[in-house]
Amino acid sequence: MVAFLLIGGIGFFMLVLTWILGELFDLGHGLAGFFGEHVGDVSVEGHHLELGHHVEGGGMPSPSPLSSRVIFAFMTAFGGGGAAASVYGLSTLPSVAVGLGSGLAMGGLVYAMTLAVFRQQATSGFEVASLVGKPGRVVVAIPAGGTGQVSVAAGGGSSTLLASARDGAAVPEGSAVRVVQVQGDRLVIERETGAPERG
Repeated sequence: MVAFLLIGGIGFFMLVLTWILGELFDLGHGLAGFFGEHVGDVSVEGHHLELGHHVEGGGMPSPSPLSSRVIFAFMTAFGGGGAAASVYGLSTLPSVAVGLGSGLAMGGLVYAMTLAVFRQQATSGFEVASLVGKPGRVVVAIPAGGTGQVSVAAGGGSSTLLASARDGAAVPEGSAVRVVQVQGDRLVIERETGAPERG
């Protein structure tokens, strides 16, 4: 049971980090990048499996089932389900089976939610990648080496997204900034020199 709790604890901790910092990695897209275009498309005994999703509309690639959030959600539920099965007196193999079932269910749920959010953003009138070069303003202070929130005009309105400073320096609330890069669902910004701050 200790092993299940350890796996579940690590998975939960890392899952929380992905919601704070954004996606940490995506193995599906990594496989696609390694093997070439359309990789992550694997045929097994005539069945087609798509590990890394294609880029929709020339914008950001959609999330894959092997994204960090899905993997850490699987680990969390696997550990929790396996530990619960052990408490109820099941032996190791049945506990592993319960953990696998729990992990697949939770991972599938998180993947479905992530995909739904991505599709909503894709139809909201702008692509996150199109924010590069746009000005914005810090609405939640960015600590040194950390993540805050920036409001950027987009799609006829404004969008508030997670952001970090390119140089790793702290950026106070109200600072005028410019988006220089997009990393997953997180913006990388730099301060506008000479721009006034708002309290």
